[in-house]
Amino acid sequence: MKKIVIIGAYGCKNLGDEAILSGLLKTLKKNDVVVFSSNPKETQKLHNVKSEYENLKRVILWSNEIIIGGGELFQDHMAKKFCRLIVLAKFFGKKAKVLGVGVDLNKIFVKLFTKLALKIVDEISVRDKRSFQNLIKLGIKDKKIKLAKDFAFNLIFSEPTKKIKSFYNEVIGKDNYLVLALRPVNYETDKAVISFFTKFIKHLTQKKKIKIILFPFSKHPFSSQDNDLTILRKIKSNIKEKKIILLEEDISPSDTLWIISKAKQVISMRLHPLIFSKITHTKAVAISSFAKIKSFAKEYSIPFIETQNLSELYKFFS
Repeated sequence: MKKIVIIGAYGCKNLGDEAILSGLLKTLKKNDVVVFSSNPKETQKLHNVKSEYENLKRVILWSNEIIIGGGELFQDHMAKKFCRLIVLAKFFGKKAKVLGVGVDLNKIFVKLFTKLALKIVDEISVRDKRSFQNLIKLGIKDKKIKLAKDFAFNLIFSEPTKKIKSFYNEVIGKDNYLVLALRPVNYETDKAVISFFTKFIKHLTQKKKIKIILFPFSKHPFSSQDNDLTILRKIKSNIKEKKIILLEEDISPSDTLWIISKAKQVISMRLHPLIFSKITHTKAVAISSFAKIKSFAKEYSIPFIETQNLSELYKFFS
C-alpha cells in the first residue's frame, strides 16, 4: 500500500500549525498517511490520523512519498533539517514534495543547501507571493513553483464542541468581544507590548461595552519564546477585571474558527488568527515586524501596524 509520511512542525501546541495539518489532511486519504509529530498521541486525537515520533530511518523506510507540509518551515534555523531529508529521500528513490510552505532565508550556506534540495523535489508549492519571489531569487525556476493558499484556508465551519459552547454561553454570554492574539518576540519588544496592551485594554473596556479574549495561538511546551502565555499571563495579571478572559485551555482549530467567527474584531501578532478572520469575514488588524504577516496583510487588505508603532492602534477604536 502507498504510504505517505507528512513532516512539519506538528504536536507543539501551535494552533496555526495544527490548522495547516487539518487543511492538508483534507486533500489526502487518511488511511494512507502517517504524521510525524512531537506529540503523536495529541496529533492522533486531534486529527484522527496515524502518528509517530519523528525518526529519519522510519521516514525513509516506511514511505513511498514524503510531504514536507505547510508553515514557515524554510527559515535559517529549520531549513537544513528538511533539505537533508529531501536529499536522502531522493537518494532512496522516494517521492518528495514541499507543499504550502513559507520561505525566508538569510544565511548563504542555508540558501545554497535549500537551492540544491528544492531543485530535486517532485513538487513545490508556497503559500504567498513573498515566498515565491524568494525562491526565484534563490534560482528555482518559476515553472516548478506553484502559488497556493495556506492549507488553513481549507478549514470549514462545523458545530463547536460542548466545551466551547459552554465556554461561550457561560463566560461570554451576549456581550461583544475582541480576540487579542499576541506573541513573544524579544525582551525589549515583549516589554513594550505588555505595557501598551495593559493600557490599551483598560482604555477599551472603559470606553466600550466589550470583553477581551486573550488568545494564545502557540503554547510551545519546550520554548518560552514560542509560548504566547508568557506575555498574555502578564497582561492578565496587570488588569484585575472580569471582562478580560485568558483562554488557557487547549482547543481545536475548528473550535477556534468558530470563536473567531463570533468575535467583533481580531487584533493579531500571529498569522493564523488573521487567516481565520478572512475565512470568517471578521474584522482584523495585524501587528508585527515579521515579513510574512506584512505580506499577508497587504495581499488581503488588512490594516497593518509595525510593532514599534503600537499607538496607531487607537485610531481603529476612536
